[in-house]
Amino acid sequence: MRQLRHLILSVFTNDKVHQIDVSLPYLQSLHLAVFGPRDVEGLRLNNLTSLRKLAIKASMDFSSLSWSPLNLPRCENLHKLSLGVYMKNFPELDELFPNLAKLSLKFTELVQSPLETLKKLPKLKILKLGERSYEGRQIICSGGPDNFPQLEVLEIHDLIWLEVLIVKEGAMPRLKKLSIFECDQLTGIPERFKNITTAG
Repeated sequence: MRQLRHLILSVFTNDKVHQIDVSLPYLQSLHLAVFGPRDVEGLRLNNLTSLRKLAIKASMDFSSLSWSPLNLPRCENLHKLSLGVYMKNFPELDELFPNLAKLSLKFTELVQSPLETLKKLPKLKILKLGERSYEGRQIICSGGPDNFPQLEVLEIHDLIWLEVLIVKEGAMPRLKKLSIFECDQLTGIPERFKNITTAG
């Protein structure tokens, strides 16, 4: 079991909290589905030193939990992270996953512009903001070359309230592709990105 490389874990406990310890030092990918707050009370994720890909889906609000019930460790080798959980507020991912290269968000329903938190990820190359990942009307990223220094691809789709995308001068210096789909209210994108933008 400790040699396991890939794991799909679905946690549903009803009313009884079970203690579930995941300590797999060779695990490379983990797909986790939880269905309520009690399902994560007994869940402990430890010693995931080889983890490279993590996907979490949950029909609950993670904001009040602030990651701690998962005992999520710092994952130096994690390159891909997919979140499909209602959160509203975002944790400091740069502290947990300093080498993250790809991040996909869906159904997080964030109320603050996600770029202001995610810009701190030094090695992020691909960022996907999917359906209901953000509930605001403006996405704003402050300027400077240290904000998204490695980002090459930004995908935004199905954000029904989004009206304006603002990326200030100097940020995202390596962006090669901006894809925008099903954002019917969006009317403003940075002028310097128009020649690399695909919209639909």
